[in-house]
Amino acid sequence: MKQFAKLLGATLLGALIGFCGMMLLLALFGNKPIDELCTEMWTDFPEILGYGLTVLAAVAVSGVLHVVLHEGGHLLGGLLSGYRFVSFRIFGLTLLRQNGRWCIKRFGLAGTGGQCLLLPPDMPASQLPTALYNLGGVASNVFFGALSFLACVLWKGMPFVLICFFVSSAIVGLLMALTNGIPTKMGGIGNDGYNMLLLCKHPRSKEALIAQLKANAAVQEGLQPRELPESWFACATASDFEDALQATVVHMQAMRLLNSGKTEGAASVLEELLEHRERMIGLLEQETECELAYIYMTEGKTEQAEALLTKNLRHYIQQFAASSSAKQRLLMAIACQLEGNIEKARRIRDDVEQKRSQYLLQGEVAMDLELMDKLLLRHHEASHT
Repeated sequence: MKQFAKLLGATLLGALIGFCGMMLLLALFGNKPIDELCTEMWTDFPEILGYGLTVLAAVAVSGVLHVVLHEGGHLLGGLLSGYRFVSFRIFGLTLLRQNGRWCIKRFGLAGTGGQCLLLPPDMPASQLPTALYNLGGVASNVFFGALSFLACVLWKGMPFVLICFFVSSAIVGLLMALTNGIPTKMGGIGNDGYNMLLLCKHPRSKEALIAQLKANAAVQEGLQPRELPESWFACATASDFEDALQATVVHMQAMRLLNSGKTEGAASVLEELLEHRERMIGLLEQETECELAYIYMTEGKTEQAEALLTKNLRHYIQQFAASSSAKQRLLMAIACQLEGNIEKARRIRDDVEQKRSQYLLQGEVAMDLELMDKLLLRHHEASHT
């Protein structure tokens, strides 16, 4: 979705440049003097501006609508395949059912404008249906884009506003279908078509998908990573690091070890992941660097931690700190271990406690608060010896 937004922005910028270029050519090679042309343009400016704003508004509305339709396609495809609803996110807002109640929470994920997470049916990985769930978004964009095109063709005398909307919807639907359906990595993240290709080629990818979806649902409901069954992570023992699905399960295994107090084991897994950084997606690389930096800070390895905490990684942490307790844990460790500001560290910890119900992944919040308390206790004991 983020890549599509960039493409859409580039399209609008190109349209603006094209308009300016056309006006320049008319001024240089047209039959009218430049002052007369400018006078006519100024006279007609309100009308031109109105048309332009209508087009821009139609493109913007179509873009948002097709993001919703795309994720809705994933939802419908998954439900038709026997999956169960877990959460539905559009941009930074996530709809979920927690403790028997519907609620909306803030949550962001780098490189995505939306996400539909479901719980897979209880069946062997080899039998798990994945096509409708993964490609439902592309199918939805194609379907509604085609309907918009037909409306333009069949509706005679359509008002200008609706012409702008349906033409925009047809174009946006096609663009989203292509950018999500043709297997590729954009910004280091595999699109729907790429993920579908992985699921078809590698049996372990389906096992990894099941592990991720089950773990996400359980942690969202309040289970900490260490409480998740070991059997869910069997596919982490022989992973293809170019496969984002499999590599992510390895990262999740590291979090289980960290949550269980096995810090050295967690660091070992994370260091192994970074040895394959050139084969991993950028998002997973940043998450791995974050957690390894945290472990280094807690172990007093400040030089190694600071080497990982580059300007770009600090920006990444700040970017998602509002919706992620894990990023708050990192900021707390930085304040405590690198800045020596214990009061700031305590404020960060207390703020997470105060807002814990607002976070999406309740099990992750419980883990992060526990880790922050351990770090503060260790610092307190060290200062009184």
